[in-house]
Amino acid sequence: MDEKSLPEGLTRALRQAGYKITEGQSPSAVKVQPLRSDSLDQVPVLAKWLFLLVAPFPTLADGTSWDELRATWLGQRAWSDPATPWQGRPLVMSPATYEAMRMVWGQPAFENDTVTLAPDEEVQEVAWAEQAWAVIPFEMLNPRWKVLRIDNHSGLEPDATGFPLWVSYGATGVEGGVEPVLINYNPEHLVTVILSGTTALVRMTALRMEENGVDYPGQVIAPLLRTADVLHISNEVSFDPQCPPAKPLRREARFCSDPRYWGLLENIGTDVIELTGNHLLDWGEEPFLYTLDLYRQAHLPFYGGGANRTEAEAPLKVEIKGTRLAFLGCNAVGPETALATEARAGAAPCDLERMSEQIHALRHEGYLPIVTFQHLEVEDFRPASQARYDFQAAAQAGAVIVSGSQAHFPQGFAFNSGALIHYGLGNLFFDQMFYWNRRAFLDRHLFYEGRYLGVELITIILEDYAQPRLMTAAERTEMLQNVFAASDW
Repeated sequence: MDEKSLPEGLTRALRQAGYKITEGQSPSAVKVQPLRSDSLDQVPVLAKWLFLLVAPFPTLADGTSWDELRATWLGQRAWSDPATPWQGRPLVMSPATYEAMRMVWGQPAFENDTVTLAPDEEVQEVAWAEQAWAVIPFEMLNPRWKVLRIDNHSGLEPDATGFPLWVSYGATGVEGGVEPVLINYNPEHLVTVILSGTTALVRMTALRMEENGVDYPGQVIAPLLRTADVLHISNEVSFDPQCPPAKPLRREARFCSDPRYWGLLENIGTDVIELTGNHLLDWGEEPFLYTLDLYRQAHLPFYGGGANRTEAEAPLKVEIKGTRLAFLGCNAVGPETALATEARAGAAPCDLERMSEQIHALRHEGYLPIVTFQHLEVEDFRPASQARYDFQAAAQAGAVIVSGSQAHFPQGFAFNSGALIHYGLGNLFFDQMFYWNRRAFLDRHLFYEGRYLGVELITIILEDYAQPRLMTAAERTEMLQNVFAASDW
């Protein structure tokens, strides 16, 4: 078989399956080629390959329709929306992907400059340079791409069998069927991790919980949060049986939460707790130790804080669906009384040299490190310069994700050493109703068979001091424009 017309990932899979790849034609050779849907019952299917529609990460549009995508390919320009962001932009792909798409869409209109061909290793560079969209095989997905939806489907859903960019490859010269059929994507191996920003069940948020029920803050977004394989919550306030009542409203910035509020974290499906917050010891060490016991009794793992510095600095290791993840977190800003020592409970103080050593060791063990910081808070889309330095140091040490849990204001992104950096997500459950403090991200990170694929940005806005909801399209576009403009590309 000739490998030039096949995706590189399929060529590797064929070799691993024992097939010999040859140049040119041979009478005894098995010929592998993409199949039209109407010929699937005529040729044995050797492989089923998922392709994705993607664009550079800082792309505002979230997707398109199947009709518009096919119209672009055919050069028909029959757009349902004349203002579509893809008008006049080429589809970038490799020659092997082009051969596959010809089977799906028919012959493209090259005369209208609808397609740009580039080698696999250059597709992303070309798409970023031209601000274009692209089609890639699933195995080429990486954090610098944004997966676009086709008729509101990305292709990565648990049941993606009807997604239009599945391509079957047939084998001529083979008698009978081919077993097993090779695939490049098994949805059962996809791992999703949702990272969130600040949770502080205090003040007006606590008052609304007293008035409307403990589950009130999560009533709108809980179903979405529960879809994650791992839901991360940075709970910055300790539970305290002696916490003063939330009603009437308590406005002070000395925080504690009624232990009943623990029910909210259970209801939304919390899997991992971050303890780097600077309010955890507002009422002393005893409530924090009580909170640690509460988490332990619920078998809810935590990191970034603990009964002493050793426990606070220890990585939290998670293995799910064959992917190994490790969470590390620290507090870079104090106050000193909130930081753990060997003799006192608290948040892990930031020691970048030690953290770098931990990250190196974790990578050696096969774990993908996720690092979260409690860092300087600024009311700006751009982070403080010291935060930028520390986040990039963690990325250079080998973290695959570096995320800011401290921000009450949505902040920008960067890529460094293959890692995705998000300097600040904003608030999840916290009562700040100022214009930008209401707006925040939930980052849904994707992993597959020990590899980090990238992130889906979920945008939320706070209502009634307590209850986040998904943004409207206009709200989302406004925030992404501001955040992307302040990012380090």
